[in-house]
Amino acid sequence: MQNITDLEESFNSLQELSDSQFRTIASLKKELALLKEENKALKSNPVSSTSNSSDIVNFDISNERLICETQITILKDRAITRELLLEEAKKFQIFVDILDNIKKNTPNASKVRVEKLSTEELLALVEGGDSGIQ
Repeated sequence: MQNITDLEESFNSLQELSDSQFRTIASLKKELALLKEENKALKSNPVSSTSNSSDIVNFDISNERLICETQITILKDRAITRELLLEEAKKFQIFVDILDNIKKNTPNASKVRVEKLSTEELLALVEGGDSGIQ
């Protein structure tokens, strides 16, 4: 009788160990799938950290705005393929707030005045002459 009880206890402890290992393997498989997906996304959106400043095109926007818009685009692309992590969602909100603040505090320097010109006035502008339009 003692042998059967010992065998049963041994079987139960081995069963618990097996279940624990199965749960660990399942968890690691999920993590591996997420990492593969993230790796694939990173490979499809290469960002060169070794680029020279001469490679960057000069836009008439501030560095802060460029960084915010770039990071928002990266997070948007990630959100399309998978749900954002909490940290990524927080970063997204921070970048949106900063961009909103930048847009509110940036004066509209480029106000363009549009008016209809006659053919003669357009020709005068092209030739460098003054057509009386300001």
